[in-house]
Amino acid sequence: MRLARRKRPPSWMPALAVAAVVVLAGARLITLSVRDHATQLRGTAQSAVSQQAHAIEVELQALLERARGEARRAAGRAEDGKRPVPPLTGVPSHNAFWVSGAGVLLRSGDVDPTISRDLASEWAAARHGAP
Repeated sequence: MRLARRKRPPSWMPALAVAAVVVLAGARLITLSVRDHATQLRGTAQSAVSQQAHAIEVELQALLERARGEARRAAGRAEDGKRPVPPLTGVPSHNAFWVSGAGVLLRSGDVDPTISRDLASEWAAARHGAP
């Protein structure tokens, strides 16, 4: 009877096991790093969006105040509220024009009347759902 020879693992097997552990540990570290980087980028993006939203909000508030001032001027009320003037006798502010509720151009100030008329007609068409 032959002596049973004990099989020894190939000499490269321990090296392969160590390489597999290193690859798996490296993959896990890369995954954690990517996840952390994505979290940081998300926070940065949310901060940028918040800042831009605030800037837009401030700009819209300024436009609202300007529109209210123009409406007061078109209605003949002075900005200080003390000296009423006849409606539509004033002149619109710089880069402004006055439009009636029906979309008719009332006064164009220093803006080109053609552009003002076109904008007023587009606004009226959009309000009525026309293409």
